[in-house]
Amino acid sequence: MKIFLWRFCRNNIPVRNHLRYKGVPVMILCPMCCVDVEHILHLFFDCIFARSCWQVAGIDYDMARVESGPEWLLNKLETSTQGECVKIVTIMLGIWFWRNKKVWEDKTITADLAMEMSFRYVVEWRKARKVSKRQTTRTETETAKISKKWCPPPQDYLKLNVDASFFPQADAFSVGMVIRSHNGDFVGAKVTTLPRPSTVLEAESIGIREALTSVLQRGERKLIVESDSLLSIQAVHHKKNYLLEVGHVIEDCKMFLHSMPDCRVTHIRKQANKVAHSTARIPCSIICSIVFTSPPSYLLETLMNDFSNE
Repeated sequence: MKIFLWRFCRNNIPVRNHLRYKGVPVMILCPMCCVDVEHILHLFFDCIFARSCWQVAGIDYDMARVESGPEWLLNKLETSTQGECVKIVTIMLGIWFWRNKKVWEDKTITADLAMEMSFRYVVEWRKARKVSKRQTTRTETETAKISKKWCPPPQDYLKLNVDASFFPQADAFSVGMVIRSHNGDFVGAKVTTLPRPSTVLEAESIGIREALTSVLQRGERKLIVESDSLLSIQAVHHKKNYLLEVGHVIEDCKMFLHSMPDCRVTHIRKQANKVAHSTARIPCSIICSIVFTSPPSYLLETLMNDFSNE
């Protein structure tokens, strides 16, 4: 509606007399009534269809002395209430919409239906905006609840942080994972290099699958897996089948979780996943794994920062 307003007020609506003036070889008669030349004042106010639309909407303007449609509308926008301005633009946009339907698709409609649909669009748009605002507020609230710091798991649980990392101009990517206890003690770490997938989402999802596979191999049951890939986490928790190219990886993750009722996968911010990210950056030859039973020297600072943040 704002774009339409801007174009109208700049006298930039491509009615037929404007197009002919610019050298476009089109018919000059109004496509709605085929009686008069299609110029702005005629199309939006004088045409039989336009007059019917204004009458249906309950508005009657005397346009006999109006010489410039854009100047008239600018004055109305300045002197009218917001509700009246919205009503005016809704009517005009409805007229323009159905004029284009007539020109391009040879579709016609009564003024009653045209205005009913135009005003319904405004109502539906406002409802959608309210829903969108509520969802945005809820998302912001949920995001705010996600800590920017690493938090230890509950007692008797272990926490595994996992991340995927790409190397420039390489045909491989690495998955790094670190396991810690409820009091922040280092339990183990692993970096695995695998053939590079087609998308980042697939790489992050493969990382989660590798983490769950490691959990099974260790025989752990009470464990929390954290990843900073929100899309991967949402896909794993989605009840329906994931049909994109990464679907088989997501289904593997779901199968692992189904067999481990005390294991769960959650989202974490990147700021709280630095240890896993640093582990994934450890150099590792293609198609191999490195297992750490004690923390390597270049992870010590990050591990200590996580612990000191508590």
